[in-house]
Amino acid sequence: HQRQEALFQGHADAFDYFGGVPKTIVYDNMKTAVKKVLEGTKREEQEAFIQFRSYYLFDAQFCAPAKGNEKGQVEKL
Repeated sequence: HQRQEALFQGHADAFDYFGGVPKTIVYDNMKTAVKKVLEGTKREEQEAFIQFRSYYLFDAQFCAPAKGNEKGQVEKL
């Protein structure tokens, strides 16, 4: 529960810093957002994450498991 709160606060701080909310955010399969990995990039999301996304009106896109190339440069840092 505390990790979800930290995720949400971090997002809110970033939205404030950058002056807006992106239309879509790409995520790995972190447990703070994903309850269950389904087929392909489909996910059963955590209820609190769904509520957070609904409040800020952004879509979540999830990477396929074990596909670091889908996350762009972040995997090389």
